[in-house]
Amino acid sequence: MAKVQKLVVDAGPLLTQSRDELKSAAEELYTTPEVLSEIKDETARQRLALWREELHIQSPSADAIKFVSAFAKKTGDATVLSAPDIGIIALTYDLHSKEGLKSAPQVFDPTMKVVEHQGHSQQTEEQTEEQAEEQPDQEESEKPEDDEWAVVKPKQKGRRKPAPKKIVPKEPEVEAAKEKKPETNDEEEDDDDSDWSDDGWITTENLKEQLEKDSAEMRPIDKPVSAALASRDFAVQNVCLQIGMDVINDNGLRVTQLKTFMQRCHACFHLLPMPKEGSSKQFCPRCGGHTLTRVTVTIGNGEIHVHLKANMQWKTRGDRYSLPNPQSRRARRAQHDDKVEYYAEDQPEYAKAVKLQQRKQRQNEKLIADWVGPSTGDSGASPFVGKRNMTSRVKIGRGRNANAS
Repeated sequence: MAKVQKLVVDAGPLLTQSRDELKSAAEELYTTPEVLSEIKDETARQRLALWREELHIQSPSADAIKFVSAFAKKTGDATVLSAPDIGIIALTYDLHSKEGLKSAPQVFDPTMKVVEHQGHSQQTEEQTEEQAEEQPDQEESEKPEDDEWAVVKPKQKGRRKPAPKKIVPKEPEVEAAKEKKPETNDEEEDDDDSDWSDDGWITTENLKEQLEKDSAEMRPIDKPVSAALASRDFAVQNVCLQIGMDVINDNGLRVTQLKTFMQRCHACFHLLPMPKEGSSKQFCPRCGGHTLTRVTVTIGNGEIHVHLKANMQWKTRGDRYSLPNPQSRRARRAQHDDKVEYYAEDQPEYAKAVKLQQRKQRQNEKLIADWVGPSTGDSGASPFVGKRNMTSRVKIGRGRNANAS
């Protein structure tokens, strides 16, 4: 298996992988100052200090950060990426050769046919087939003989049956039973238990084999790679793969699976692409409800395949009670409840809140872009990305804790 020349490492591999495991996959190791600031564990920092000189700490260029941020908005991953995540992708973009990289993700054609696939297990398929075979027999047995009327018999409350008495056999019968008991019974039981425990169970011995068997999207590195990224974050992996850069997992295998996201209305099943500005919509443009969800889609044979969750249930928290009567602003202030709840896209207060949120986001991005720190050392981390600064959105309704007073 070929080695990676320059490997950009995220915080996850630095915490779980040793120095020898990382050096076996790459010749040079790189990371960003923001990633080092995320490692808070004292034991991990002491272990990292032993081979700190072999780890190149470098900040990405401003052009790379700008390109990755714009690309992540087009793929729909900008809402779940933090500033350190964008930083390691941008550093990989700086170190990677620009040949074969994409400037924009794949665009969906609205005229394509939409095919939905709902995830389900093999056991569910077998159960439905068995139920389909048994259904005609059940219909014949449950069919009424005379007419459509049925007599419902009330349940009769009977007395509890006394517990059965234990019958103790006599001593001669017990001795005879011991004589008839075969000697190999214990061995057969042990064999059955060993066979049952070995099949289908994941142990420490076969963990690596099961991971390689189940991950069909992983492939070994069979050609020289100039630069790659090692991260456990699926959004980070997806953006890198969409750009055309290489991503490897903890076992040193190359990740090849691509994912693209779209928004789908749970009420009217309307499908719309992620907006280019990065802020995903919160209300459906067709029915107007707050029922948009992010789904994974793939393109094949001129069709858009939508992959839905198995047994997905819509959360109805907060729908039990009616909304309170509207009050004036002065009355809300008297009750120390001056917060306005948003329930429609054309609500003037909602449009004002969206503009305010976008202005805060632009100011935050400007502060991060204007920060210029040293290229090495912990002090190079920007003070504006100390926390995971994800793209927040305006809260619709009462939020998660809807029944709170």
